[in-house]
Amino acid sequence: MHEKLCEQFNSEFVLKSQQKYPQVSFVSQGQDKESAETGTSLVQFFTIGIIGIYLILTLLFKSYTQPIAVMLAIPMGWIGVVWGHFLLGLDLTIPSLVGFATLAGIVVNDNILLVNFIKQNISKQHDLFKACILAVQDRFRAIFITSLTTLAGLLPLLSESSTQAQFLIPLVASIAFGLIATTILASIIVPSVLIILADMGLFNAQEQKKDS
Repeated sequence: MHEKLCEQFNSEFVLKSQQKYPQVSFVSQGQDKESAETGTSLVQFFTIGIIGIYLILTLLFKSYTQPIAVMLAIPMGWIGVVWGHFLLGLDLTIPSLVGFATLAGIVVNDNILLVNFIKQNISKQHDLFKACILAVQDRFRAIFITSLTTLAGLLPLLSESSTQAQFLIPLVASIAFGLIATTILASIIVPSVLIILADMGLFNAQEQKKDS
C-alpha cells in the first residue's frame, strides 16, 4: 500500500508540480530514501557477486566463454521471479530483490553440473549434440528432485498468512519460482547455448576430448 501511494504521489503530484513550478525540487526522505539507498547498495554488491561467480567459473572451466552457459541460470531465474510475483499478486520489493540475489548463487550449481556432464560425454567420444542429450537425460532427474525438495521446504512460508511473515514472502517467492524457472529452462537453454558457441567457434569439442 505504501509503495503504491508513493508511486501515485511521484507520478501525479510531483510531476504536475514540477511542470507548474519548475524551480521547485523534491527530495525523498525517510523510508523512501532508505529504500533507494538499499536498492543501490544491493545492485552494487550483486554486480560484485556476478563478477566473482564469473571469475570462479573461468578458473573451473579454463574458458572465458563456457561460464556464459552456466550464468544464464541467473536471467532464467529472474523470469521465474517476475512470473511468481505476478501469479501471487505481489509487488517487486527490496525483499524480492534480496531473494533474487540469493537465488543467483544457488541456481548456477545445477548448470555447472550439467556443463560438466556434457564435457564428460564429449570426452567419451560423443559429438556435442549427443553429449548434450545424454547429459540432460542423466542429470534432469537429480536436478528436478533437488529443486522440488527445496520448493517443498519453502511452501510453508509462502502459504503463511501471519503479519510477521509478510516481509519474507516476496523473498521466498523469488527463490521458489526462480528455482522452478531454472529447472525447466536450463535443460533446454544451456545445451542450446553450448551448441551455438560451438557454431561460433567459441567452444571446441575436439579440445575437450584432448583435455580428457
